[in-house]
Amino acid sequence: MLLIAVAVLAGSCASPSGSGSSSEGRATAIDPKIERLARQSCLCKFAGHDSSKVDEALKTATAGLETGGFGESSAPLAGSYTCYPELGERACTATYYVTGSQDSPDVCNLDQVTELEKAWKSAPPARDGSTGAANDALQKRLSELRRSVANSIPASACN
Repeated sequence: MLLIAVAVLAGSCASPSGSGSSSEGRATAIDPKIERLARQSCLCKFAGHDSSKVDEALKTATAGLETGGFGESSAPLAGSYTCYPELGERACTATYYVTGSQDSPDVCNLDQVTELEKAWKSAPPARDGSTGAANDALQKRLSELRRSVANSIPASACN
């Protein structure tokens, strides 16, 4: 599973630098319903709950919308952005994941992403240059965050 953080971008969906433009001059933020459903889906997955009902509602809410996006990569997290240009140049959600990991649970907000990066960067450097200790610190913090969310979100909020 991937680490995911849902966020509304302050910049343009056309590029990470915000240099994109809208032919209609719109800078409307993402639809609140789409943002809420994307966040709820992520939190359900992060808590280990079935998110299929919320995922279906999100799919319905975005059906027929043109999508675009871009990606960024750096250690330990990389990002991918899904944008809905018809809703405005800032109508995007961000998906973050641990680089090189196929089994990490979802992460749902930028505060959690920041905490994971902090845990990874604060680990003592390995003499051989490996990132083993940093990866272990990241996974430990990830488990703590996941337990906290699982304790605060009932399965009934997901189905």
